[in-house]
Amino acid sequence: MKLFYYVLLILINPTFLFAQVKFKIELEAPTFINDKLIISPQIVRKGYEDFYKYHLDTNQYITDFGKQFGFEQSAYQIIIQNKNLLEGEFQYPIPLSFQYFNTKTKQVYVTSTFFLDSGFHKIQLPDSFNAYEVNIHSSINDEYAHFKKLFSDLYVHINGNNLDSLTDLQKKEERIGNYIKYNNNSYVAFWEIVYDYTLYNFNHIYLDNLSLFSDNFKKTELFKEFEKKLRNEDSTLIGKKFPNINFDGKNILTKKYFNNYLLTFIDYWSTTCLPCIKAMPTIVAMYHQYKDKGIHFISVTDENKPERIKLAKSILIKNNARWPNYFDINKNFQNKVNATSYPLHLLVDRDGIILFKNSGNLEEVKKFINNYLK
Repeated sequence: MKLFYYVLLILINPTFLFAQVKFKIELEAPTFINDKLIISPQIVRKGYEDFYKYHLDTNQYITDFGKQFGFEQSAYQIIIQNKNLLEGEFQYPIPLSFQYFNTKTKQVYVTSTFFLDSGFHKIQLPDSFNAYEVNIHSSINDEYAHFKKLFSDLYVHINGNNLDSLTDLQKKEERIGNYIKYNNNSYVAFWEIVYDYTLYNFNHIYLDNLSLFSDNFKKTELFKEFEKKLRNEDSTLIGKKFPNINFDGKNILTKKYFNNYLLTFIDYWSTTCLPCIKAMPTIVAMYHQYKDKGIHFISVTDENKPERIKLAKSILIKNNARWPNYFDINKNFQNKVNATSYPLHLLVDRDGIILFKNSGNLEEVKKFINNYLK
């Protein structure tokens, strides 16, 4: 009977119909008076920042931290007072946490995840809140508390309730799929799939689970954008055809481009990626080693602002990188390949088929090329 009541509660939960919903949170953190806390998502994968958008009213104690530092996801800084009233609005439930950087220990402390929900809520943070369970009694947060118990046994537990290492992703996603069959409008289940993808990369079972959501849920922009990104990544796995890319309206990569080369090595990088820049001399050495053996080199730079493009060009010149470089002005490469991190390396054969794909391991790239040349 209890199980039936809980399932019914979730089925009639109207959260999937949200337009713009207001919330209020009264926050107390007496240990941190005049200190700074951040309220933001715990972890965000590159290319998915727009998923985490909400609005918090700002004042002399609350500032738009994300805007200040150029983050694409929403993040706000709070200078803690005796009582702090956080007011704002959101379009759909978003998983957030409170975060604190201890300047003495140089450590970041993060609470458990909680969901923004409509209405008025009170939160009191203890002296030490790393992994502290934020308890908000609302429909979606009560659901989340029950939901996490479905797979808690699949994690290695360290420091009490702090979930650490997942031992079986496949089994966890199977349980999530079974849950969605009875709760097919659940934002909680949806965000857990996003979370698993963020940490553990692509898996076909994510798409299987997405197919179980209701038709109404599938009409939401959040769902459609996430599914689109996953399908794009699925279509660019090893063995799939490299998509046509339009970088800026003038520079285009098509299947015909690859016809002239035995293999084409693609280096996806950014001026903000230190490992990318450090690896450039190694790539230059590879270029000289393989350029006369039918191996073509190109770079795709994830920059579209004039000052960053100028900086990228200077880095390429400084490293004597003589291969073609394209700037992903339209984010066409990022979207079609679902490039969510860098450095990203691909090898494409003369038929436009992706033969190799990894995240920055150049030794593996060279090993593959050498075997291919044999």
